[in-house]
Amino acid sequence: HGSGFSIEWRYQFRGEGRLVLAYDGKNDRFAETAETGADIDITGLYETGNASLILEESQVRHSGTYICTVYLPHLLAQVAVDLEIVEPPSLSIYPSPLPLLVPGQVLVVQCEASGFAPHTLDLSWEFSGADGTVTGHRQAWTRGSWDSVVVEKLSVFFNTQCDR
Repeated sequence: HGSGFSIEWRYQFRGEGRLVLAYDGKNDRFAETAETGADIDITGLYETGNASLILEESQVRHSGTYICTVYLPHLLAQVAVDLEIVEPPSLSIYPSPLPLLVPGQVLVVQCEASGFAPHTLDLSWEFSGADGTVTGHRQAWTRGSWDSVVVEKLSVFFNTQCDR
């Protein structure tokens, strides 16, 4: 070791930034940071020059821009990488199971979406008849955040005619 270089990884998201990892190659030591689960492969760094950031168990909260800066005597190199973690929504339909309706009865059906990222979600309702044909469609564009819950309600009026 003993080389006169250092590496710094910083995180930025929506104007906020923080130091994720810093390594001093000359003194062979890491700086203290509040970040947990971030590392670099020291052996790979010295053997191949790979200063890649390793995030243990990456989650939606890790989405953002990561900036790597390598400091050498009389030289500085920097690269920025955007990371987006996608999390599908968890969907629930209420009431569940859906009850049987009689003609003229109104049922309010609720769809709840939670835990999704990125921060947009496209919800739609589709109705199909007994023969499998689509009889109606309603769509809603909703914005939320990873920790929010989006609730879409729909009133269904059941009407049928009996052929005698």
